[in-house]
Amino acid sequence: MPEREVFWNISHHWFFYLLAFLSVLVFFGGCYRSLWIWRKGRPLSGNPLFGSILGGILKDILGNAKIFSGDFFGGLMHLFIMWGFLALFLGTVLSAFDEYIFHFLQGGVYLFYSLTLDIFGLLFIVGLIMALIRRYFIKAGKMNNLSEDPLIVFLLLAIGITGFMVEGYRLVAKPEPWTSWEPVGAYLAQFLFGNPFRGHIIVWWIHILLSLIFIAFLPFSKLFHIIAGSLNIILEKFPSEVFTLDEKEKISAEFSFRQLVALDACTRCNRCENKCPSNLSGEALSPRAMNQKIKSYIKSKYSISRLIQELINKPAKEVSRAEVIKGEEAWMCTTCRACVEECPLTINNLDLIREIRTFKVEEGTEVPALVGETLEVIFKYGNPYQGAKAKRGEWAKELGVKDLSLGGEAELVYFVGCGPAYDSRLQRIAQSVVKIFKKAELNFSILGNKENCCGDMAKRVGEEGLLEELIAKNYETFGGYGVKGIVTTCPHGLKMLRDEYPLYRKKLGIELREEIKVEHYTEVIAWLLQEKRLNFVKGLRKRVTYHDPCYLGRHCGIYDPPREIIRKIPEVEFVEMVRNRRNSFCCGGGGGRIWMEEFPAREKISEIRVRDAAEVGAEVLITACPFCLSMLEDAVKTAGYEGKIEVKDLGEILEELTGDLIF
Repeated sequence: MPEREVFWNISHHWFFYLLAFLSVLVFFGGCYRSLWIWRKGRPLSGNPLFGSILGGILKDILGNAKIFSGDFFGGLMHLFIMWGFLALFLGTVLSAFDEYIFHFLQGGVYLFYSLTLDIFGLLFIVGLIMALIRRYFIKAGKMNNLSEDPLIVFLLLAIGITGFMVEGYRLVAKPEPWTSWEPVGAYLAQFLFGNPFRGHIIVWWIHILLSLIFIAFLPFSKLFHIIAGSLNIILEKFPSEVFTLDEKEKISAEFSFRQLVALDACTRCNRCENKCPSNLSGEALSPRAMNQKIKSYIKSKYSISRLIQELINKPAKEVSRAEVIKGEEAWMCTTCRACVEECPLTINNLDLIREIRTFKVEEGTEVPALVGETLEVIFKYGNPYQGAKAKRGEWAKELGVKDLSLGGEAELVYFVGCGPAYDSRLQRIAQSVVKIFKKAELNFSILGNKENCCGDMAKRVGEEGLLEELIAKNYETFGGYGVKGIVTTCPHGLKMLRDEYPLYRKKLGIELREEIKVEHYTEVIAWLLQEKRLNFVKGLRKRVTYHDPCYLGRHCGIYDPPREIIRKIPEVEFVEMVRNRRNSFCCGGGGGRIWMEEFPAREKISEIRVRDAAEVGAEVLITACPFCLSMLEDAVKTAGYEGKIEVKDLGEILEELTGDLIF
């Protein structure tokens, strides 16, 4: 009957068990060290939906979906290695179960088991060869290569090849009638020479030694992403993290549990860097390098020697974080979220970079002068434009719109935002949106002089105290006027009011009569068009393209409403830029960058984006964000496209093309 003896032709079993014990001991020691470090972080909060976790496991962990995105060869390579490894590991577990607990690997079950391991073992080796080709030929010079990278690949290759050699020598020494169920070993057996019994023993011990070295080495290498990466994908299904100033003071941890897991998940694959607009423009920022710098600091701070000192209750010397916050790279981040979308393991570089910014703000270390000045202005005036609070509603004085600062209540409020309230160019966006809403006879109001900054700038640069003060003031205003719904001009305001505010509200103990629904104006206009409450009175005979604002698209997931609106415009020719939707390219103004001086670079981020529009022959570059409008209009001038490309907000275009409601 087909079956196999685990220790066939092998003696000194005790030595194998000793080595296996030591290997597993080192493995669990390394895992314990990582868990010990993770638990030094701020604790997890919130509960995810089981369905979202299951979806992440099936799609991103088992299916490698994000690895395949934009890199089919890399995705196939990783799939072969991962599933080959899992199959071989599971095969080893089943073999041990069969040997020590219940004997079931015999007959047809054993034949299927043997064939399955041969197939997946071959895929494992093919995947490793693909990894070498990809890293050193296809991606030559584009990846961050360290000495451990080829070492890991060749170690795994040696384990896979020696495994088949063990099978081959066994089949030569002990011929079996079912060799067709062990095709790889049977084929390899034709090329093996010498005494098969001695060859089997030698190669078996080499295979075992390499396998045990791999097990012991795993938690101390990038291979630990097998555990940390899978955990990070699951943790990203939890609600976004928010820690108030009081909580941070009580916990006194620099990073959160999730962030520390993310650092161990990073494999230095460089995909984040290859999508980062700051890096692509020639600036010094590399999300991958910043992750590794933070990780080095954490590993240094929580070294094995410190772990031992804690275990024996001996005081440990503190490690300075001066090196990790050194440099201006953290300020170069536009918080566009391209790196998060691109990362196969969904590492949130934005949160890590924001922590560095927070450290800098707290310590007053290398904070750009304009950032400090802007924060002071927001604190003093309630906006970054130094505009008088009494003049915040002046942009609407000729529009006849209901202003709550003059009295009354309203369920739906148009939250204009600082830019459209004070900047003369951006005021045209707000005025256009109001005119559109009035044409559609939408019942809404504005807060006028009672509107305050949403806190996006404070949030992105890490000024927690100012942020919490703004949130409390705005909620007080919303509650006082009975606001139940908000429409925003700015995607940054949408992100704050829709996603960030509710998290802070719960932590700050702010009570509301009911949750406030927050939408972007493009969502409302798309609905108004669908309900036929708006009608076009003329067309637009131009070739147009649409720029996805990062905060409207990648941050808030709104891609379709603006496109639905554009496609309904009569006579328009709509073309997509190559980089669109979740792969859109940033304007360069997010993350507080619109309030900073330019950093040294080959070219401006905004100019790269304008060139994208020029390459598809666009006459009009449409966007739906005040920041994007400002950045792209300037870029059209500096990049030499003035008179060739016009930048317009979608609201401005619709106001020109639509008429009053007709019954």
